[in-house]
Amino acid sequence: MSDWRRVLFSTFPRGRSGTGLILIRAAVAITALVQGTFCLISDTQLTPITVRSLLALIAGALLLIGLWTPIAAAVVGLCIGAMRLSFASSCRVDLFQTDVSVILAITVCTGILLAGPGAYSIDARLFGPREIVLRPDADP
Repeated sequence: MSDWRRVLFSTFPRGRSGTGLILIRAAVAITALVQGTFCLISDTQLTPITVRSLLALIAGALLLIGLWTPIAAAVVGLCIGAMRLSFASSCRVDLFQTDVSVILAITVCTGILLAGPGAYSIDARLFGPREIVLRPDADP
């Protein structure tokens, strides 16, 4: 496995740990999808908020299915922070109204980035451990 794959995809835990990772990924991804959708519905013209909302939607979808998980988690965390720092937010519903909710979401995104996608993800199918079977030679 090349160096960048080892850095991005270090482990793929199964069992209870893998189930916990998929639940955490789903919670953050669904939150990003809902927030991005509400901001897109509220904003009728192309603004920086619209761009951040589209990024949150795309990264949230990638995070939900577990594709490019570390990158998607970083983008979701950055989008959440950028949406909170934006003073001209035109979103009807703001799931990140308080600083505590933003800090919690960014912390969870950082945890996903560090823990990896888990065994129940597309990343695990693409970049997970492989089993190499060596067959003995037929001729001694």
